[in-house]
Amino acid sequence: MKTFCLGLAITLCCLGVLQAHHAVTSIYDSKKPVEVKGTISKFDWINPHAMLYLEVKDESGGTTRWAFEMGSPNILVYNGLPKDFFKTGDTITAKGDRARDGSTSARAHTLTTADGKRVFSVENIVAPSK
Repeated sequence: MKTFCLGLAITLCCLGVLQAHHAVTSIYDSKKPVEVKGTISKFDWINPHAMLYLEVKDESGGTTRWAFEMGSPNILVYNGLPKDFFKTGDTITAKGDRARDGSTSARAHTLTTADGKRVFSVENIVAPSK
């Protein structure tokens, strides 16, 4: 019985850690949707989440760098999005939930190419046909 209780306690502790890692609601605010159109400056194919960086022109003519968090590389590949799909200099429209701290970062919901092809969605990743 002691072994069972110890095992259960360890399992419950681990679940708390896993939930904390995936608590995107603590980082991003679904009540603050954002949509930006910009030029890809960098794409990091890293674990635990790929990151897409965009240079976005603001109202004053300056440039603001936005970071969009995506799924893990394994999930992206599984759903048909290859590592080399995003190219520096390509124009893309990104929609997502903005960071709660007001920074220029967001959790990506959809990414759409300049020619209107949706290539990423958190609900359903669409295999690109580029």
